[in-house]
Amino acid sequence: MLRRILAAATLLVLVIAPPLVLLRVGFTDVGAITVWTVSDVRILLLLLTALAWAAWAWWALAVAIEAASLVGRRPRLRLPALSLPRALAATLLAAAFASAAPAAHAAPAPAPAVVQAARVLEQPVAGPEAAGSLVHLVRAGDDLWSLAAHYYGDGTQWRQIVAANPALATDPLAPLVVGEKLIIADPVRLVTVQRGDTLSGIALRHLGDAHRWPEIHALNASRIQDPDVIDIGWTLRLPWVIASGTGAAAPQAPDAGVPDPAREEADMGDQSQPPQEAAAAAPGTPAQGPDAAREERGAPRGLPAEADVPAAEAQAPDAATPGEASTPAEASTPAAGVRAPDAGAASDPVQGAPAPADLLIAGVTSLAAAAIVGGIGLQRRLQRHSRPVGRRFVQPGEDLSRYESALQQAGAGAAALAGERTTSGRDELLARAQRLLADAWRRPGQRAVPLARATVDDQGVAFAFAEPPSAAPAGFARIGDTLAISWEQLAASPDVDGPAAFPALVTLGREASGAHVMLDAMESGVLGIACRAEQGRGEVLSAILIELGCAPWADELELLVVTGDPDFARATAASRIATEADAAAALARIETLARARAEGADGRSWRDRRLDPDLTDAWAPVIVLWEQPLGADDLGRLRAALDGRGDGLAAIVGVDAPAGAADWTLTWSPPAPATGAPPPPPPLVEAGGISVTPQAVSDDTRAAVTGLFALATTTSTEPAPWWPEEEADMDIVAIEPAPEGAQQRAEVRWSRPGSLRGDTLAGERIGPRLHLLGPVELTGCAGDPPSRAQRQCVEYCAWLHLHPGASPQQMGRSLLVAEGTRRSNLSRLRTWLGSSDAGELYLPDAYSGRIWLSEDVTSDWGDLLLLTSGGLNALPLDRLLAALRLVRGAPLADAAPGQWGWAEELRADAGALIRDIGVVAARRALEDGDMDTARWAAGRALVAAPDDELLMVERIRTEHRAGRPDDARRLVQRVTRTARALGLDLLPETVDVCQQVVEGRLRARN
Repeated sequence: MLRRILAAATLLVLVIAPPLVLLRVGFTDVGAITVWTVSDVRILLLLLTALAWAAWAWWALAVAIEAASLVGRRPRLRLPALSLPRALAATLLAAAFASAAPAAHAAPAPAPAVVQAARVLEQPVAGPEAAGSLVHLVRAGDDLWSLAAHYYGDGTQWRQIVAANPALATDPLAPLVVGEKLIIADPVRLVTVQRGDTLSGIALRHLGDAHRWPEIHALNASRIQDPDVIDIGWTLRLPWVIASGTGAAAPQAPDAGVPDPAREEADMGDQSQPPQEAAAAAPGTPAQGPDAAREERGAPRGLPAEADVPAAEAQAPDAATPGEASTPAEASTPAAGVRAPDAGAASDPVQGAPAPADLLIAGVTSLAAAAIVGGIGLQRRLQRHSRPVGRRFVQPGEDLSRYESALQQAGAGAAALAGERTTSGRDELLARAQRLLADAWRRPGQRAVPLARATVDDQGVAFAFAEPPSAAPAGFARIGDTLAISWEQLAASPDVDGPAAFPALVTLGREASGAHVMLDAMESGVLGIACRAEQGRGEVLSAILIELGCAPWADELELLVVTGDPDFARATAASRIATEADAAAALARIETLARARAEGADGRSWRDRRLDPDLTDAWAPVIVLWEQPLGADDLGRLRAALDGRGDGLAAIVGVDAPAGAADWTLTWSPPAPATGAPPPPPPLVEAGGISVTPQAVSDDTRAAVTGLFALATTTSTEPAPWWPEEEADMDIVAIEPAPEGAQQRAEVRWSRPGSLRGDTLAGERIGPRLHLLGPVELTGCAGDPPSRAQRQCVEYCAWLHLHPGASPQQMGRSLLVAEGTRRSNLSRLRTWLGSSDAGELYLPDAYSGRIWLSEDVTSDWGDLLLLTSGGLNALPLDRLLAALRLVRGAPLADAAPGQWGWAEELRADAGALIRDIGVVAARRALEDGDMDTARWAAGRALVAAPDDELLMVERIRTEHRAGRPDDARRLVQRVTRTARALGLDLLPETVDVCQQVVEGRLRARN
């Protein structure tokens, strides 16, 4: 009743108040304007008044149309530019006049929300007007909004269901009568475009016929301008597959023995078709995208739990019972993280084949991967801050680089799904959303509310709460007890400084639709994870530990890990993670902390106390994660200390069924015992009626993450190759011959400096040239650039330039690409490079099994090495300046996230070398009294190493000696501000220079 009153009042105010206000304050006295001039403010007032009247008329027309549709129950008249006001008007009208609905359709209170499959009746609807329609059998919790979101991809289309079922109530959020049969006219399904998808490929996979791609094009004509070009991350509408006599049925994968016509057509044009890229199409027909994309989402997302009826389940459903059939997403969606082969996998090595990166880090979700990559990147930035001149940090080896590349690719997928126009990754935007929520709840009169679940998908994030939220930040849409916001809206929302609302948010797993389901670990007190014979428990605990250690929303979380492997725990966030090997000591510690917090409670909830700026530190969330087994008695003590207290303390521990109730239950099947055996069912985790594929980190991935963080946090350095030290006396007789291939490995590491032609630095260059010291480019090619995969071809060329004589297997392993993709892109690169005037290919065919680029293919990186050979500490100033002239920006400046992961050593060494060149050149120029050269050298190096402390010190010295005190002080402020932002101390040398510049002398010291 209250909702109807508020809706009616809002509607009346929005319709009646604007004209009354305009009649009173609007300017309409046109006769008073005698001379029309720009300086007359009355003209502006007249225009504003006219615009206000037009806006009110626009709104009133929308209300009138929606009111007529509501009274007459007829399909709505569609007019351009009225979709937004009509959606608002329809919502207000439906909420205000829902009581006019027949009593027969007033459903009882919905049962507790359980994520379950929607059911569709067996027979299609008869009648001439029902072509393409199906009948939906209402289940508990169904409402018009959620069904419209499921069948039409947009909850605001609920009127289409009402138009086909005139007896329905018109409140979109009112629960429907369980067991009622609803006609769904012309339903659609939503499919997210993945890497390698094309319209014909999507049509073949989801509609069973590649030639049905024009239907998809017609449904998405407003988005798809060229059927040959679709972008990753797009959400496309597909016709719902309704088989004659069987109702809605899932499209089956092609039989193993049936050829793929679209793939055959594509292969005729390119016999080495890449599996991860859209194939070229024959005229008029988009080519089949052979890469197996994740299936379409089969459930509404961003909706409250009680409106989540058509949600997909992670496991494959049982055979449909008579009268019912599962939704297509359930029947065809492979489990996330563990790719189930489809029916055509046996004979089709392309369709259904998982990407190499997915195989390497199977089980790690994109959110976790993005958090790991972000944590490693931050540690490396801090590491570079303290690197002395002439030293370098040890870089990851080949195996660790492959894992890092795989994590970058997975994390880049999160960034792409966050929106094509956003610059932040999905993990950063999720942290921003939590800060916005906490900021709204910190205001007077507001309070924090507990979280039931969060759903993260390619559209945005939805927070479903256990009770109605007290406030909704700007940009968030309120749907029942849920607050939802899109990635684009989040990216446009200004960030706030403050705590996150749910610092212990962890990923439960991934639905078959691809959406991540996240829960707040603080709500469980003791979060018990049970499984059969401990299978999978360690992998799930490792994933939780990584997420709590690396996630940007967990910065204020204090984590105690009871483990026998402290290196992994401390690697992710050493500053706020403590480890304990003794379970008894950890238990005593948490009991002491629980007693202290119980004594300090003031009657408010822990969440409200934590959001108090004066109490944030004292009431910081604390989680104890047990990787070691915990006995029944100790588990009882732990539950007695934490369960039901709500003081910001929680524990995550593995439990056995007899030892205590489990919050999460794992079902983990061992791998298939033999080749050809049927694949095991995917792993599942169940919590609170939700069943999803768990996020898991294997032992190999855990070891790789530990190694990457160890290298990124170490302070140990080694002499840099560009800064040779004095050679010690050597016993030449005792030196053993180098093993075969050692010279090749050395040349690979430093880009074959011995093989670089000396004439490449002077005169006219011949042949193609790679530009790596700045935006990546490939110039001087004899052939035409490829129409697609151009940047991948440049990456392949750079890899071959730095790895001469490598085998195809080494190349595919390092680049983490499928063999078909590698061959196809290599063919494109060969055509692009072309041949020399003598007719020799710049990329010859690898008849020997080894791939070599012509020596005429040069690079600015190779020239930089040639100019600095002999050591920076022994080079004249002109050579150093010539080297700096090659720098156009940061190394690989425009490489996309997820690409060039193999080149981390090149990126790090090139940046370090350029920085050292700038420091040495600036110091040499200062010694010669050449201020302009010193300023230019440090400034050019700062392009590749922004805000580097040693380079900034040289800039400060230069401006100080040049008699520019204001510029010097400005640079001092910049240096101190950067150090404060990074949480680092300035080097002693920097402190001395800053004191001399600002205060004119060094301060007195003992």
